[in-house]
Amino acid sequence: MVRASLIIAVLCAGSVALWLLWTAGEKRAGVHLSGDYADLVGAALGLPQVAPDEAALSVVLLHRWSNLRHVPDGVALCGEACSGNVVLVRVVAVGPGQSRKHLFLRSSAFFDLTVSMPQEGDGPDGVDCVAQVIMAEASALGAPNSWPDCARGILDAEDAVAEHWRL
Repeated sequence: MVRASLIIAVLCAGSVALWLLWTAGEKRAGVHLSGDYADLVGAALGLPQVAPDEAALSVVLLHRWSNLRHVPDGVALCGEACSGNVVLVRVVAVGPGQSRKHLFLRSSAFFDLTVSMPQEGDGPDGVDCVAQVIMAEASALGAPNSWPDCARGILDAEDAVAEHWRL
């Protein structure tokens, strides 16, 4: 009995070590933006776009959560978390060679849409604020230590941020 437990423990430890070595070679970098207003936010970020499969952070900007159905794998990744009053959903997908952080952002929460739709050069409200939130997320594996000033009133609400891990 003890011998069988020892063998199982060694096999499990070996499997975890192999998995860590396998994923260690996969260094992802950069941000991939898609969805509503991605071009405007990308210009505000000033970062080069990378392909979705090469990005360390994949950001999906949605004007409203109902647009999620148009995003490949969006519903599978975000599910019911992308609904209601939630503004930002952080999904960390962990797997061999596929560890990646996904961010689903209901960008309309940052825009005063009673005035107009966001336009290039819209100043620090809206587009620039979304870019600042993405930069804060890009610099942290989990949640950032603090939100940019422009986003505090939006993201500090109790039900504004959701997070889950996918294995």
